[in-house]
Amino acid sequence: MTDSAATTRKNVRAKLHLPVVLTGTSREGRPFRIAGESCDFSRAGLGVILEQDVLTQGLLVTVSSGGRFRANATVQWIGRGRDTDRIHVGLRVVEAKASIGLRIAASLLLSFAYLSQASFGQSRQFTRTEPPQTTVSQTQQTQHVPYLVGEGTAHSGVASGAGGATASDAAAQEAEAEEGSWIEQAIVKAAESKPNARMAIVDIQMSKDSYGAGETVGVSGYRVSNPSNSSQSVELKTWMSGPGVNPVSVGNVGADGLYVLPPGLDEEYGPVELRVSPGMLGGKAQFSARILDPVTGEIVGETVKSFTLAMSSEKSPLVRNDRMPSLAVDCQVASPKYISGDTVSLASYRIINQGAAPATIEAKVWLEAPSLNPIAVFSLGADGSLALTPGSYVELQPLDPFKVTRNLPAGTYVLKSRVLDPVTGEVFHETATSFEIR
Repeated sequence: MTDSAATTRKNVRAKLHLPVVLTGTSREGRPFRIAGESCDFSRAGLGVILEQDVLTQGLLVTVSSGGRFRANATVQWIGRGRDTDRIHVGLRVVEAKASIGLRIAASLLLSFAYLSQASFGQSRQFTRTEPPQTTVSQTQQTQHVPYLVGEGTAHSGVASGAGGATASDAAAQEAEAEEGSWIEQAIVKAAESKPNARMAIVDIQMSKDSYGAGETVGVSGYRVSNPSNSSQSVELKTWMSGPGVNPVSVGNVGADGLYVLPPGLDEEYGPVELRVSPGMLGGKAQFSARILDPVTGEIVGETVKSFTLAMSSEKSPLVRNDRMPSLAVDCQVASPKYISGDTVSLASYRIINQGAAPATIEAKVWLEAPSLNPIAVFSLGADGSLALTPGSYVELQPLDPFKVTRNLPAGTYVLKSRVLDPVTGEVFHETATSFEIR
């Protein structure tokens, strides 16, 4: 029997008991408001239990739980409990907003359910199918469409359309001439910003060090704080790992630079309780979290909490693949020196998987101008969508060409790149290439 990782995670459901309220309009045009309780959830759906039978299949409803969660959903199925008259409803979520505390708690529950299912499968000698083919999400990088190339194959760029410049192109060029190029605007913002001294803390606390079958693993605390007197944009990664299971992402927010910790923030998200299933393999497990600079991927804060699953199992955990991917990055600028009127551009930016195993990666590129904070240029793959099969490479154009003007400070510029594990933030590869503006 085979069990792919993608299929396993897609079907995982976890228990979640929260008071909920469903509102909407019935097919007869009557507004309704029904109180109930959630019973379980997955990444795409939610199961609820209601006292009133007023819903119909396919109906659009709004489900909320205080200020923690609000979503639009469609009714997928309706059933009645065997021992009670309570109504069981399956909802497919189409649009949702949740507090970060609930997102963290829900992600922990789902990941632990996934860990249970993966361990259960391994204890019965299930095997995994081959990983999916190399893919790149084009929706994340609209200005630079990445394209993948297999080893030894030819490729061509993505055409932007036939014909010459359009009226919109001319308008964009005129606006840029008035406001300055993207690099001029970025340098102005970098000059106005304070020196980069990030301070942020993440801490996880467990209720105890060892848990047996049927016991509840208690994540007694998940605290995020910003002890500085200024706001901090951060990227927060949370993951867990268990016997024979590689790290599983619990949560990943802030790669876009939009997750901001206000000055003096000190918030507790928890507690979260997770049931140990009898099918899980015994051994060491970990909850971990890491705060990164969203521009450079530099570690700002991290925590690791280990615990033991004290299970009696005749099967030994399968060996995890903890080897570092064999990656190389080819990053070259078109010229080492530029003067006023020249156009700065990249000659090549290529990430190559030189190893014999697939590699899922996150790539960050930034520019360091003379005496300024790092300028964000490019970030891709934090959601796990950038995967390279053995022997393949991805060629990107992370740097928009820009013209050297008198508004740009003279000196040495450094274009830096980091390739990370999208789950843990571990650095796989880093490189730097410099050029001079006179």
